[in-house]
Order: sequence, then structure tokens, then C-alpha cells
Amino acid sequence: MKNLRKIFGSGTRVGILKLLLENRGQEYYVRELSKLLGMPTNAIYNASNDLITTGICKHREEKWKKFILLEENPEVVEALHVLFNFLQDEKNNNND
Repeated sequence: MKNLRKIFGSGTRVGILKLLLENRGQEYYVRELSKLLGMPTNAIYNASNDLITTGICKHREEKWKKFILLEENPEVVEALHVLFNFLQDEKNNNND
């Protein structure tokens, strides 16, 4: 996880991405992400805006709620999967 923070600059963004990758197609309300990840709502809101701005995620708004989900760009999703798997394997190898 530490390596991912270096790459993405934020543990919050990493947490959001990991959850969205594990649950592709699922959208999450910002407060729901906050509860699931155990992080402050304002941190989730700011990190999700960063992910939306970069094009990794997209959002929709319904009344006063903002929902976020992974952008279904196959190249981006595959690259994120490869990156997360590589770093997880690296972490597992370092623990041996």
C-alpha cells in the first residue's frame, strides 16, 4: 500500500480505486465510501474529485448525493489491475 501511495499520492485515492476495482460496475455514494474505508467524508470527496478529473472515475449526482464509479475504459482498468496485482505480489514476496 505504501508504494501505491507514492504513485497516487494519497492513501484515500488508493483505497477508493481498490474498492472500485474489486467491485467493478458498482457505484458508491461518497458517505458510503467514507464508512467502508474508515476515512473522513471530506477526504473521500476531495480524492474522488481528483479521480474524476483524471478520467479514472466518473460520477453522477442524484438530488444532493454524489455517486462515484470506475470509468469503464478497458485500457485504464487493465493497467490498474496489473499495477495493483504487481504491487501486491511484491508485498507478498517481501514478507517471505
